[in-house]
Amino acid sequence: MTDATGVDSVLVRGLRLVLRDPVTADLEILRYWLEPDHRWQELDGPASDLPAPAERELILRARRQMIVATEHPVPRRLLSIASIAEDELLGQVTWDVVRGETTTTPGLNIVIYNPDLWGYGLGYEAMGLWIEYLFEADLEVPQLELRTWNRNQGMVRLAHKLGFDEVTSQRRRRGFGLLGRRPEGVGFLLQREAWLERFPTGFVPSLGNDE
Repeated sequence: MTDATGVDSVLVRGLRLVLRDPVTADLEILRYWLEPDHRWQELDGPASDLPAPAERELILRARRQMIVATEHPVPRRLLSIASIAEDELLGQVTWDVVRGETTTTPGLNIVIYNPDLWGYGLGYEAMGLWIEYLFEADLEVPQLELRTWNRNQGMVRLAHKLGFDEVTSQRRRRGFGLLGRRPEGVGFLLQREAWLERFPTGFVPSLGNDE
């Protein structure tokens, strides 16, 4: 779709939420959730420390630049998760390049910031919309990858529910995490053919069914 300024924009609609390009109204909400001591940060992975104030400002500056940009990558590398009713920022979906020995695969990530919204299937809906968008936006991508760690059991369950296969040959230890425990990395792959077999009429129609 194209917005009022003529810039191509993305809007992927589910039943309760949408994936869309970031907007200015997202910035103050994002600033709040980037502050320390939010529960989502405990599950975001132990690979790096929480962003310092200067790094948080860099994240916000990059998001502002994304909002005002007149050209955007296809497929998008990041979309905001927003509620359908209020169009309020709930989280984000992203992907980064994962380079293997012979392949280059999009590696997915998702966060819903408010823990009061966890456990109601919003992550399932958002990630399913993201997967379908990426497969449709790039017909050459044969598979998607998801990496998480053993403390994030919600992400592990989400991967299984969406049809990912665990491919971790040996769970990788990543050093001590935020809470002093030694975490283990877990990897998943989702093949395009498996996705199409699982959702032959599309992901959104399946949301009306009991999982």
